[in-house]
Amino acid sequence: MLEEEVRKAREEGIRQAGADAKVRSDLLEREWAASKQGFELHLESLQASITAAEAQVAELQAQQQRVSEQTQGLAARAFRGEA
Repeated sequence: MLEEEVRKAREEGIRQAGADAKVRSDLLEREWAASKQGFELHLESLQASITAAEAQVAELQAQQQRVSEQTQGLAARAFRGEA
């Protein structure tokens, strides 16, 4: 009788430990999925920022090129004595 109770208690303990482990595993899996989604959204935001910054750099380089060409033209005109 006592042995039967010990066996039942052991089986119940094993079952409960397995159920607890499953709950913890599921929770960790959901937490990981949420973290992963957050990181992916942050990454997308950073990529959009990089793309915008690259476009701005390209525009600034184009402006710099135009100003440089204008400066060279003005310097050439000044050198030739044109007004």
